[in-house]
Amino acid sequence: MNLIENTNDALLGKISPELRDGERELIRVASDLSPDGHYGTQWVVVTNERVLVHTNGNTPSDAPVEVTPQGQMHITDWQPSHTLEIPIENVQRARTEPYVGGASLEIERKDE
Repeated sequence: MNLIENTNDALLGKISPELRDGERELIRVASDLSPDGHYGTQWVVVTNERVLVHTNGNTPSDAPVEVTPQGQMHITDWQPSHTLEIPIENVQRARTEPYVGGASLEIERKDE
């Protein structure tokens, strides 16, 4: 299963980290839930060294969207307003839960 979600170059530059020497991007996926559980966009990027969760609570509901060749809708002028960075050694457990038409990703930190 490919967990690198395609997007436009402008958005990719905002959500993909500057990779360090030896660091590889393993997962890049968009979420349709904000941290407070409401509809909103987040991007999760996982590398072999860290987990990055990019959130934005300021995107207007009428923001322009682009449809990728895979049929995914991405907001074209989306800007991350906050990024949570978790070193991979602080991840206790990560699991996915499949649903009809979607899935969830749960990441549990060692300090929680």
